[in-house]
Amino acid sequence: MPLIDSARSLLLLIDFQARLMPAIHEAEAALRNAGRLLEAAGMLDVPSLLTEQNPKGLGPTVGQLPVGDARWWRSNPSGPVARKVSRIAFLRMRR
Repeated sequence: MPLIDSARSLLLLIDFQARLMPAIHEAEAALRNAGRLLEAAGMLDVPSLLTEQNPKGLGPTVGQLPVGDARWWRSNPSGPVARKVSRIAFLRMRR
């Protein structure tokens, strides 16, 4: 039995956005690790989902991430992204 079942797994990266990165402790290390996770997810056929909250105000997802065929979830600042994503992400990813 595999340790990761790609049909039941999802890599979720939340708000790696340009204007937020300066506020993140050890942002460069976080970006390197997120990049490694994205690459590993691709090798294991695990779908990836990246979120952006208010991209007009906080900027897009940083270009350093190897997003490949990851999907995006963009929301406005009035709704908490994490709750929405946790509730429906798997349904949207499997369409």
